[in-house]
Amino acid sequence: MKLNVSPYLFFDGCCEEALRFYAELMGGEMGAVMRFADAPDEEGCMPEGFDPSPDAVMHAEVNMPWGLMMGSDCPFYEKPQGFALTLGATSIEDAERLYEALKQGGEVKMPLEQTFFALRFAVVVDRFGTPWQIYHGEEMAS
Repeated sequence: MKLNVSPYLFFDGCCEEALRFYAELMGGEMGAVMRFADAPDEEGCMPEGFDPSPDAVMHAEVNMPWGLMMGSDCPFYEKPQGFALTLGATSIEDAERLYEALKQGGEVKMPLEQTFFALRFAVVVDRFGTPWQIYHGEEMAS
């Protein structure tokens, strides 16, 4: 059995900005962007008591070189916890580029450095609240 796993990220009003940033940073291309204004006015279409901005993103897609990333300005947004998206950098320079971009306005949980298991590894929560691990693990020379 072959499965495709695609991250679906929820944001508190900054979905389009975040996904455009990720697309530019990771070589992706924005796909469909559906706004809450595009939703039908049918009962049961939105959670009770939810009155989103018409310009908020109901669903958006980014076609990344590695697959599909999706997101939404979520009516029940909560700060992410218990996971991180891991970026496998192909070089130390690539790891440094990703780290520098993702840490801007965010929070560094573990700085980018060599570890016993990787040439470079870092943990960052970006300015949009998304947790990332950056990993470059080519075989280490003895």
